[in-house]
Amino acid sequence: MSKTRRILHITNWYPNKFEEKEAMWVGNHLTSLTPYAEQVLYHLEVRRGRPGFHRYKNDFGFSYIMTLPDKLYKWRLVEYLTTLLLFFVLFVKERRQRYSLINFHIAYPLCTYLHTIRKYIKKPMVITEHWSAYHFSFNIKGSDALNRIRKIFYNEVPVICVSQALAVDIIAFSQNRALKTLIVPNVIDTSAFTLTHDKAGHFLMASYWKLPKNPFLVLEAIGRRIKQGSDIRLRVAGYGPLLPDMELFVEENGLQNHISFIGKLDKQEMAREMKKASLFLHPSQYETFSVVCAEALCCGTPVMASSVGGIKEFITENNGLLVDNTVSAWLDAIERFEQMQGRFHYEQIANQASGRFAMAKVGRLYSHALDEVIEDYPNE
Repeated sequence: MSKTRRILHITNWYPNKFEEKEAMWVGNHLTSLTPYAEQVLYHLEVRRGRPGFHRYKNDFGFSYIMTLPDKLYKWRLVEYLTTLLLFFVLFVKERRQRYSLINFHIAYPLCTYLHTIRKYIKKPMVITEHWSAYHFSFNIKGSDALNRIRKIFYNEVPVICVSQALAVDIIAFSQNRALKTLIVPNVIDTSAFTLTHDKAGHFLMASYWKLPKNPFLVLEAIGRRIKQGSDIRLRVAGYGPLLPDMELFVEENGLQNHISFIGKLDKQEMAREMKKASLFLHPSQYETFSVVCAEALCCGTPVMASSVGGIKEFITENNGLLVDNTVSAWLDAIERFEQMQGRFHYEQIANQASGRFAMAKVGRLYSHALDEVIEDYPNE
């Protein structure tokens, strides 16, 4: 891809004035492409909040955000309003601009009316997808919304997925076995998440604590291991709706001397914690990728994670342990890790992960994927 190519990115997830850390992986993907193409981004979102419309510049273009009170925040209205914003950008703001490709980040609700857009805009298009919702069928049963989402993937628009597991999920959900998918992983900031040999010996967990995360598997397993005589120390970073119950579990089971909660961390603070930890733990019902696991590996820290989704594509016996989602399996894995101390090679773990997830590497992969989409587009 050359700098003469202009990519129009449209996303409904992006860091914003309401939540500055939201969907940072979208911005990282765009940053990885900066050596290869000119880029313009429109962040179009309908979210909960006091009624209003917010327009401002972001790092790559503009954010247009509509906020609705809870009583009006219904999926069909969100679809319509998102589509209005999208049509305004495509048929008014960008009508006279020349671009080589349109890249939609997150298919729903942005692409609900993709069939209409395809009729009037004769340009290569691609969807870049991260969402684990396909694995769970959006937690919706028997709704018209599912069919409306499935139809998105019958417009001959390829999908770039952050893992092969996500590609499999989208094909299964859409029931379109002819859907073309390409794989481009998330970007890890290897200037922050980098190797250190100064391991402090404690374990670390970090996440936004809500389902499908399941931290109680680890908390209970560690509690049992401590009763067996282990002197494990676990530091828990992050925040979210599960956190009060996590804190209550630790208090009720008398684990305060072994498990400490260190709160919401910024990137540099998280990197320091990952560098010091001797093991990073990540219990979850499902993950399309897991940025935190990849970040820990880039720090040379072995990862013990649930054997689910995209995690299985980069955790191996050389850099960690995959665990079934039962307390007994986590207990056995923790005991096994304690017996394996010294077996993992921190430098090798960091070098392999950085070589796979560094911005320069991902940028080249992303550029090649977009090139492929453009080259495959039929000349009319």
